[in-house]
Amino acid sequence: MQHASSKIGQDNHDGGLTLIELVVAMMVFAMIAVGVSMSITGVLTMTSDSRARVAATNLAASEIDLARSYDDVFKVLSRTETKTVDNTPFTVKRSISWVSTAGTDVSCSTAGGALQYKRVNVTVTWPGNTSAKVRSDTILTPGSRINEPTTGTILVSVKGASGEGTPGVVVSAAATAGGGPVTTTAPKTDSDGCSYLLKVVPGTYNVSLSKADHVDNLHNPSPTQPVTVLAGQSTAVLFAYDTAATYNVKYAAMPTPVSPLPGPIIVPSTMDVSIFGGDTPVVRDLSSTLKLYPQTAGYQMVTGAFAVETATKPCTVVDPTSWLDDVSVTPPKIGHLPSLVGTVPPTPVDISVPVGVVTIKGDTTAARWLFAERVISGADPSSGRPACMQPVTHKFGSAVIPSGVGNTVTVGLPFGAWKFYSSTHADGRSPLWLNTSRVTVQTSAQPAPGSSVFTLDPRSVTP
Repeated sequence: MQHASSKIGQDNHDGGLTLIELVVAMMVFAMIAVGVSMSITGVLTMTSDSRARVAATNLAASEIDLARSYDDVFKVLSRTETKTVDNTPFTVKRSISWVSTAGTDVSCSTAGGALQYKRVNVTVTWPGNTSAKVRSDTILTPGSRINEPTTGTILVSVKGASGEGTPGVVVSAAATAGGGPVTTTAPKTDSDGCSYLLKVVPGTYNVSLSKADHVDNLHNPSPTQPVTVLAGQSTAVLFAYDTAATYNVKYAAMPTPVSPLPGPIIVPSTMDVSIFGGDTPVVRDLSSTLKLYPQTAGYQMVTGAFAVETATKPCTVVDPTSWLDDVSVTPPKIGHLPSLVGTVPPTPVDISVPVGVVTIKGDTTAARWLFAERVISGADPSSGRPACMQPVTHKFGSAVIPSGVGNTVTVGLPFGAWKFYSSTHADGRSPLWLNTSRVTVQTSAQPAPGSSVFTLDPRSVTP
């Protein structure tokens, strides 16, 4: 009986796996399964990458063949495009550069020796590639000599506000000192913003650009830059040139008058505007619409020609921020520029241009022409007024002074000190100086009784 019981216990012990043995077996199986899975995944990845690499190599070779098929090496340009093979998108990038006689790479924005041949580099990338991108290179030799030892090359680079090339720009050059007639016509700038003039006689030339609705970073529609051409060398000239942003000018009284103006603001027929938005204000003729270089931050404008303090004839009085704070009142009055206004071409935008505003009373005589003459003066710390040593006389475009004691006209001028005179002649002959008793300054303090001088002060307590 005891023997039978022992036998049964032994049979129960050998009849299956313990829990520990089962766990160990599962762990071993899992390790083997993970290893096999990783091996399979690695093989599949390598196979996919190899297949993609073969496709990328073919695309690179095709792009090189395309570059070699051009008859004119100047037409081989940088470009980037996406091509799909077996549902995989490939990015094919072609980069070009000239190689000079000195053996250095030369782009249209860098100068160097004479152009010798063009280097073409093609790179192909794709999502998920686990190794280096596919790359292929070649060189293209021009079919004929593009330069002579006794002549030079002008390379022109035209970039827009984004840093990308500006295509389709007409390029021309004219000799200014030495040199000779430019016998070749520069092609319009390509997609990289590049153009060139070959076999140019050594000397100094003015290189000019033109394209409809385009301006440079100084807002010139047809910018010009000088360049010196040397024998056996390439010389680069760089332009910032882009589609112009359109600003519609609206005049605004500064500071804001306490009472509504009695009439619309009339400004002189010819007047400058100072455009703030770069390192130095740019002065341009004021018109109802201004075409400016596109700038993300935008621009601020004031009427009048700004000239820095170090200029031969400084004139900082037109800039409100140049006026000293008026601490005689609490809180103090300060000068400020209007808010920045920006736009993206071709969408136009309105911009407020501040002016000092004056109302003039009519009299019993016939309507007359009105003229405003700036009072020249240095800086006046006692009043806070900056200097302006630039004489200017503004003429209003019609016989604006009305006939009739009860009639008025409202005019706008740049900030600073002014005197008015009228004339029955459009050229200002036989001037009649206006006493300030007929002048009401709408935006600042009234002039002293009997004075012929009034000041347009831009400062206010609040911006």
